[in-house]
Amino acid sequence: VYSDGYCGLALGMPHADHSKIRPFMDFLLGTGDATSPWTNTTGFWNLMDIQAAAETFLEGRTSITVGRVALNFFLIEFHEKILGITITEEEANEFQTFAELFLGASILPYVPGVPLLLRRRGAVYVDMYIEAFTNGLANGRIPSNVLAEEDVTLAAVSIMTGVLFALSPALGGVTRAVVGVYLNNVGDTNSKLDWSSHVDLGRAIMEAVRVYPPVMGVTYVDGAIRVAGLVGYSGYDKTVFGENAKNYSILYDTVEDYRERMISWADTALPVEGKPETSHVCPARSFSFNMLLGFLSALDVESWMEGPDGKPTVKPLGTGPFFWDEFTIVKK
Repeated sequence: VYSDGYCGLALGMPHADHSKIRPFMDFLLGTGDATSPWTNTTGFWNLMDIQAAAETFLEGRTSITVGRVALNFFLIEFHEKILGITITEEEANEFQTFAELFLGASILPYVPGVPLLLRRRGAVYVDMYIEAFTNGLANGRIPSNVLAEEDVTLAAVSIMTGVLFALSPALGGVTRAVVGVYLNNVGDTNSKLDWSSHVDLGRAIMEAVRVYPPVMGVTYVDGAIRVAGLVGYSGYDKTVFGENAKNYSILYDTVEDYRERMISWADTALPVEGKPETSHVCPARSFSFNMLLGFLSALDVESWMEGPDGKPTVKPLGTGPFFWDEFTIVKK
């Protein structure tokens, strides 16, 4: 699945290859701009379309497994809106299972035959992306100035790696965190937030990302570990967020306030000259935020309650890969 034995994720990709596919990533995903950092600049997606799609996706459901159902939606939207590939919910669910096995095999003891089977399955997805990008170059959906034909395979591997190691563990985890915070009224949020407001829901998302970071990883660029270190822990910096940094509480008035203190922290810790090609900050940060905002707005957390297993519980830092275990909610 991997090119030259390294992970193709933006944070860890050597600059020589990253500079080839970063313009393509930014073209597909949209990075926003200085005045409105959470808006799309490509035309492939917008918040209201995502929310409308989520409303249709959730229609008629009276019980959902929060993280899994959310991630199915995110995978469907990502493939359709960004890659131009239509997948069913069953296929999204199959991808989730593959991602869980793949991630598990990367950290668990070696089992003969498993890596080969997973690589073969992963190659199926990479081939699907290669076909989509090749067709996109041929029909004009992808301009040749953002992706050279000889770099299509590199781009497909990079997308595959991003979906496996970023989108899959992150977006379902953040959704679980936001819904879990509401059900448990963590930080007295239910009296502080209007859960039907995009502004307040955006703040809830960012605070969940800050306190329950969904993705951990050492930033590795061209053989050097940068000062960014564990990017996921940037929200625990007491010099920025105070002595109670590990506690969930709505700290700032706008999403832009959170961005300034969190994402800019990682942005300035990484190479910044000649952006966007040399910046290794997540190219999907705007799209991911808007997918979360659109899905959670459509979900309308106040119309749900805990399932038969009771309210979800948060695990202390360091006791597992996810702060919030999977849980079920039912319609009120």
